[in-house]
Amino acid sequence: MDIRGITPASEAIAQVTSDTARAVRAAWAAGRDAHVVLSGGRSGAALGAGIRQEFHAGLAGKLHIWIADERFVEYGDADRNDTAIVEALGMDSVSLVVHRHLPPSRASLGEIVIDYAEQLLAAVGDAEFDAVVLSVGEDGHVASVFPDHVQFETPVYAESASPKPPSIRTTISLQRLAGTRFCTLLVLGESKRDALSRVVVGDPALPAVQLAAMTAVTVVTDVTLGMPADDTNVVAS
Repeated sequence: MDIRGITPASEAIAQVTSDTARAVRAAWAAGRDAHVVLSGGRSGAALGAGIRQEFHAGLAGKLHIWIADERFVEYGDADRNDTAIVEALGMDSVSLVVHRHLPPSRASLGEIVIDYAEQLLAAVGDAEFDAVVLSVGEDGHVASVFPDHVQFETPVYAESASPKPPSIRTTISLQRLAGTRFCTLLVLGESKRDALSRVVVGDPALPAVQLAAMTAVTVVTDVTLGMPADDTNVVAS
């Protein structure tokens, strides 16, 4: 695991956006569709806006955006992760496909899990994602995989007891997220200081650390833990 200190947070997002765009272009250069996984929150929206800026002149190939996890609420609800991401992307192109988890008005929780797993199988199969960019929560969770909660190895599963409301969610599993060419974990803001400290020491109880045990991960943070930060330096591993 590499820890990269980049300040301010806007510069961290800009660097990760650039790295993600590079992974997308590499997929296109290889004659493949590009597949990128984003999580929600401010970071997901900022990355969506950054992707729009990177490709404002147009997409040179097909770009699939996957939502790492979703709340069991209706389309357009402020609690949904995909709402802010879709708005931030703001690109009307047949070459851009945002894969959304179905809302409860259209499917049961079990049906939503099956539908998203089928979308993944049809579009990606067993191939790797080109980039996975996830925000790490204060408790060290990623996507909707929480410490001390039951996990499943199936590509997608339901979480019914999220510590933060809404409690019911669907999530891509750690095992499927680990199938990627490029994985970045964002730990941004002072509220994440304790989580970063636990990630750095490799606390095995944290899903962020568990993911890092499955695939190469770069942690990008604006929290320095007393170490100098810049936009190029690997400050810990």
